Amino acid sequence: MRLAGQIVGMFATAALVSSFQCRRERTIACFWTVSAALFVAHYLMLGEVSGAVMESALLVRNLLVTSRRPWVMRRPTMWIMLAAIVGVSLLSWESWFSLFPLLALIGSTAALWTDNAKAIKITQLTVTSPAWMVYNIHVLSWAGIVCEALDIGSVLVYFLREKLEKRKGAAD
Repeated sequence: MRLAGQIVGMFATAALVSSFQCRRERTIACFWTVSAALFVAHYLMLGEVSGAVMESALLVRNLLVTSRRPWVMRRPTMWIMLAAIVGVSLLSWESWFSLFPLLALIGSTAALWTDNAKAIKITQLTVTSPAWMVYNIHVLSWAGIVCEALDIGSVLVYFLREKLEKRKGAAD
């Protein structure tokens, strides 16, 4: 079951890493939704309840964002979502390592509500991926470890590509 879980996790990884090459916030959220659904299955197959529950919260959040309902991107909805994330984190508490997915979700949720692709990517690079990396190392989620390493690399490639495009545009 662990091997199958790791394989499912690798598909989740592919979806998440692909998201950081997108320019639109909602497209990023669509990729995140697919990835979260696969990571729920991944953590369940590994027997890691805390990770599965937090990915479920992430999945619900992403489904709300991709619904394009006008009320979703308002601040009160973000605060309700953050409170729900904290609540499910407390309910699924397994150890102090459960704080890392919580930190990751708080950071990524707050960034997503900025509706700013650059802020989302910076938060992924500085908060979300490092927090998930610690958790994944603790639970021996090889797919999760690979995912976060590739996420960091993908975001760095995006910023490098953006910088090169600006230089090229300035030279023209």
